[in-house]
Amino acid sequence: MGALASDELPAPTVGDLVVQSVSDGVWRVRDGRLPEHDALCVLGVIEEAGGSFDALAVGRGLKRSTFASLDEAIPFFARQ
Repeated sequence: MGALASDELPAPTVGDLVVQSVSDGVWRVRDGRLPEHDALCVLGVIEEAGGSFDALAVGRGLKRSTFASLDEAIPFFARQ
Protein backbone atom coordinates (compact mmCIF):
# COMPACT_ATOMS: atom_id res chain seq x y z
CA MET A 1 0.00 0.00 0.00
CA GLY A 2 1.40 3.43 -1.00
CA ALA A 3 1.57 6.55 1.11
CA LEU A 4 -1.36 8.92 1.06
CA ALA A 5 -1.02 12.12 -0.93
CA SER A 6 -1.16 15.29 1.15
CA ASP A 7 -4.60 16.19 -0.25
CA GLU A 8 -5.94 12.79 0.89
CA LEU A 9 -4.83 13.14 4.51
CA PRO A 10 -7.30 14.18 7.18
CA ALA A 11 -6.48 17.37 9.08
CA PRO A 12 -3.47 16.88 11.35
CA THR A 13 -3.86 16.33 15.06
CA VAL A 14 -1.69 18.19 17.56
CA GLY A 15 0.40 15.01 17.79
CA ASP A 16 1.13 15.20 14.05
CA LEU A 17 2.60 18.70 14.31
CA VAL A 18 6.33 19.35 14.28
CA VAL A 19 7.46 22.77 15.52
CA GLN A 20 10.95 23.90 14.55
CA SER A 21 12.74 27.10 15.52
CA VAL A 22 13.95 28.91 12.39
CA SER A 23 15.31 32.02 14.13
CA ASP A 24 14.93 33.91 17.41
CA GLY A 25 11.20 34.19 18.07
CA VAL A 26 10.09 32.42 14.87
CA TRP A 27 8.94 28.80 14.50
CA ARG A 28 7.89 26.78 11.47
CA VAL A 29 4.97 24.40 11.97
CA ARG A 30 4.76 21.39 9.69
CA ASP A 31 2.74 18.21 9.30
CA GLY A 32 5.04 15.44 10.48
CA ARG A 33 3.15 12.87 8.43
CA LEU A 34 4.63 14.32 5.23
CA PRO A 35 8.29 14.29 4.18
CA GLU A 36 10.16 17.37 5.37
CA HIS A 37 11.27 18.15 1.80
CA ASP A 38 7.61 18.31 0.62
CA ALA A 39 6.55 21.98 0.53
CA LEU A 40 2.99 20.93 1.38
CA CYS A 41 4.17 19.81 4.82
CA VAL A 42 4.51 23.46 5.91
CA LEU A 43 1.35 24.50 7.73
CA GLY A 44 2.54 27.95 8.77
CA VAL A 45 4.67 29.97 11.14
CA ILE A 46 4.49 31.39 14.65
CA GLU A 47 6.23 34.65 15.50
CA GLU A 48 6.73 36.11 18.96
CA ALA A 49 5.98 39.83 18.88
CA GLY A 50 5.55 42.13 21.85
CA GLY A 51 4.85 39.35 24.32
CA SER A 52 2.24 37.60 22.18
CA PHE A 53 2.51 34.84 19.59
CA ASP A 54 1.13 35.47 16.11
CA ALA A 55 0.22 32.31 14.21
CA LEU A 56 -0.13 32.41 10.42
CA ALA A 57 -1.55 29.31 8.76
CA VAL A 58 -1.01 28.81 5.03
CA GLY A 59 -2.72 26.40 2.71
CA ARG A 60 -6.31 26.89 1.69
CA GLY A 61 -6.09 30.64 2.16
CA LEU A 62 -4.34 32.47 4.96
CA LYS A 63 -5.59 32.45 8.54
CA ARG A 64 -4.07 34.43 11.38
CA SER A 65 -4.60 34.48 15.12
CA THR A 66 -2.77 35.75 18.21
CA PHE A 67 -2.10 33.77 21.38
CA ALA A 68 -0.61 34.40 24.82
CA SER A 69 1.99 31.61 24.54
CA LEU A 70 3.70 29.33 22.06
CA ASP A 71 1.96 26.32 23.62
CA GLU A 72 -1.43 27.96 23.03
CA ALA A 73 -0.57 28.80 19.41
CA ILE A 74 0.46 25.30 18.30
CA PRO A 75 -3.04 23.68 18.32
CA PHE A 76 -4.25 26.45 15.95
CA PHE A 77 -2.61 24.49 13.12
CA ALA A 78 -4.47 21.28 13.96
CA ARG A 79 -7.79 23.04 13.47
CA GLN A 80 -7.09 24.41 9.99
